[in-house]
Amino acid sequence: MSHRVCTLGVMLKTSWRTNARCAGVDTSVFMPDENETLTIKRKEQALWYCQQCPVRQDCLNYAYENNIQHGIYGGITTKERRKNLYNWKAERCSSQSR
Repeated sequence: MSHRVCTLGVMLKTSWRTNARCAGVDTSVFMPDENETLTIKRKEQALWYCQQCPVRQDCLNYAYENNIQHGIYGGITTKERRKNLYNWKAERCSSQSR
């Protein structure tokens, strides 16, 4: 019986950021200070940028692959990323085996 090994490499390339809808936007919209919670208004503002972003998936992959624990990436909050991490890894590994 053989087992497939899934490797999740660290994504260091950030060239996708130049095509991001949020390029040039103050990062505090997406990343509150450590002592500050993400307000509903700020979350809605961040998600507005993410909604139609052409590189949304690249942004989300970047957050997962680099284990980013703070802020909104790819339209997903830190809490949501933690909740969906297993599914993201499974999907990623499945696509590698094709």
